[in-house]
Amino acid sequence: MIKKVGTLGEVCDATNAVANTYLDEGNEKQYREWHVIADVECMSAKLEGRDAPAQLEIRQKQSEDAAKALVADMDNAAIEGVDGN
Repeated sequence: MIKKVGTLGEVCDATNAVANTYLDEGNEKQYREWHVIADVECMSAKLEGRDAPAQLEIRQKQSEDAAKALVADMDNAAIEGVDGN
């Protein structure tokens, strides 16, 4: 909802809150994903201004896809490190 009616600053704050909730719950995988999403959203807010409208739904989809790809890469690297391959 914030992405449709809020500002980039509000989106930054909300995604950080989601990431921190997963951290508090001990859900490392979701925390890592949302931490990356929050980083992307907060960088957008920093570059475009915290008060800029956050009406670009494409930005959320791209940041989620990038976060999921990064988490998958990190998981694969961790598995390879454990397996020694």
